Amino acid sequence: YETGRKLEQVVEENKRFKAANKNLQNEIVGFREDIEKNKSQRERLEELLAELKKQIVEGWVSDVAAQKESAERDSQILEDISSLQEKSKEREQKLTDITDKLEGELGLLVSFLDNVAS
Repeated sequence: YETGRKLEQVVEENKRFKAANKNLQNEIVGFREDIEKNKSQRERLEELLAELKKQIVEGWVSDVAAQKESAERDSQILEDISSLQEKSKEREQKLTDITDKLEGELGLLVSFLDNVAS
């Protein structure tokens, strides 16, 4: 009887071990599936990261080029403004010289007319 009882306990214990083993195997299969999903998701994220890095670099290069172009245009505009100011000063000086000459000539003309009138 005791031997039969022990055999029964061993058989029951064996069934529990088999059930537990089956559960663990199912969990292992689930873990492997999760690993594969995570792996493919990681690959997609790495591709996305690479694409985003590429876009950032392209944007940065474009931005630097635009800044350089803008700086060159600003520099040219500054040169043009300086040149225009210089020309304006030269014209102002010429006009001052012409005005001075005309005033001198006008003074001579007034003296001449005064002499003619007297």
